[in-house]
Amino acid sequence: MSLSSFISGFDSFARLPKEMTEVTATGGFFSIVSFFTILAIVFLEFKQLFVMETISTMEMDPFSEAEMEIYFNITMLDLPCEFTRIDIIDTFGTNRLDYEGDLKKVRLHHDVYDKSKWLRGDDHLDEQLSSTDGSLDAEEYAASVDDIKDLPKAVHAPDMSAESFEKMLKYFQIVFVNFYAPWCIWSKRMSGDWEKTAGVVDKMRWPRKDIHVKMIRVDCEAESELCARYHVRGYPTIYMFKNGEMASEPYRDDRTQKAWIKHIETHVHQYEERLPNIFHDIGCEVSGVIRVNRCPGNFHLQAKSGTHSIAPTMANVSHTVNHLSFGARLNDLEDKLPEKFQTSLHPLNGKSYITESLQLSPQHYIKVVPSSYRVGVSLFGSDYAETYQLTSTNRIAKIDEDEVPQAKFKYNFSPVSIRVYHEYQTVYHFLTRFFAVLGGAYTFITLSKDGMFAVSSTVDSGRKKKRILG
Repeated sequence: MSLSSFISGFDSFARLPKEMTEVTATGGFFSIVSFFTILAIVFLEFKQLFVMETISTMEMDPFSEAEMEIYFNITMLDLPCEFTRIDIIDTFGTNRLDYEGDLKKVRLHHDVYDKSKWLRGDDHLDEQLSSTDGSLDAEEYAASVDDIKDLPKAVHAPDMSAESFEKMLKYFQIVFVNFYAPWCIWSKRMSGDWEKTAGVVDKMRWPRKDIHVKMIRVDCEAESELCARYHVRGYPTIYMFKNGEMASEPYRDDRTQKAWIKHIETHVHQYEERLPNIFHDIGCEVSGVIRVNRCPGNFHLQAKSGTHSIAPTMANVSHTVNHLSFGARLNDLEDKLPEKFQTSLHPLNGKSYITESLQLSPQHYIKVVPSSYRVGVSLFGSDYAETYQLTSTNRIAKIDEDEVPQAKFKYNFSPVSIRVYHEYQTVYHFLTRFFAVLGGAYTFITLSKDGMFAVSSTVDSGRKKKRILG
């Protein structure tokens, strides 16, 4: 007996010879259905092999740290930095008033031309407060220029000599100059409106008190060398000077008061954005990190001053939370977390809380949940984001008339920790489920085919009996 004959004796998949089999349309249909069904199962099962399953578990808080950090960046929309103070209180008896630790305050004020836009100034520092106290407005500043002899006090747009012209460029940051000729008809027509506009400009108050603007004139017939220096070839020619430097192009818009003032405001705005000095203290951006005991507590921002008495009816603590998070910063690891989980780390970010009337105090009740997120699964280990998720309830509370409003941030810690991680399907489970589903599908199709054949055979037998009896 040969080896192949011996092995054939164990064949559990015996089949009929080809000449004893019959090919039918029903069998062909079920074969096609079987082929595409099995192909779909193979595709779906392989796709499922690479799908991560998110698993969340709860346990008692394992974090044992005694203290933790709170990172924040909050914009007080109507409270100057000079009056913005932070107090920290907790249930362990900590009472830190007027906290000035690792904090940064940046002065803010509204864009003159777009009230919805904030312009940032310098950091709020006590030694800077005196730098603007002696600032003069344009009219006072001009009156103090005693060494310019040809600066008549009754004329708002005086004629300048070459010597006085250079001093004006030194004294005023923004100078609007009309180079004219006394015989020019266009210069004569414009002179009255130019003087009236200069009077309006001298009375204007700019967002920054240390910005000074002046409109002047230069008679090019009397000061021909000065006009030649700036290549004045036609009259009138109007140029804008900023910090002593002439703009590259002359003014070519309408010769009206409205157009001139708009042109001046545009250049003042551009000049103002490049200044490093202090802005008017209208709003305040407070940012930094405070280290607190890991127990229930609160920190609040309020209007307070050591040298002023705060009027409760004038204190407004409307604010925008730019950032608020608890625990150590995750830095680059945070970018690897799902977007939904990232949002839960700082759910207040970007939200504003506006008080439309007096004696209102925005309050935030924050539940801090210790959380661990396993980032990635690999042979070389995984990264763990040990952090805190937040949930918050926010409301605007009514306070007594004699109380100063506060923006309160009250926090409490959950005793339960949440752990989130991902799991992929193992190869063993994949193969087990794959063959189970594949075998089940094949069995179902086979039974369907056999049932169809049985029904078909029964129908055929009935027809044959009717023919015989008939």
